[in-house]
Amino acid sequence: MNVLILPNINKPEARKVASELESFCVRFGAKVVVAQDACEVYNRQKEFSFAIVCGGDGTVLNAVHRLFYQIP
Repeated sequence: MNVLILPNINKPEARKVASELESFCVRFGAKVVVAQDACEVYNRQKEFSFAIVCGGDGTVLNAVHRLFYQIP
């Protein structure tokens, strides 16, 4: 399973949660990519089983708008 984690890098708590989620997913055998921006993974988005967005409503909306392929 490939997991994409998109934290809001301007929020320390979101970065902390993203790091904890990464460790959790890796423990269960997932391959994880933590990207600072959805644009970083735009050409690779079909590789991911799902995405986890850490931040607020704006972070989630930004990720939805930037990711063309529908990742759950």
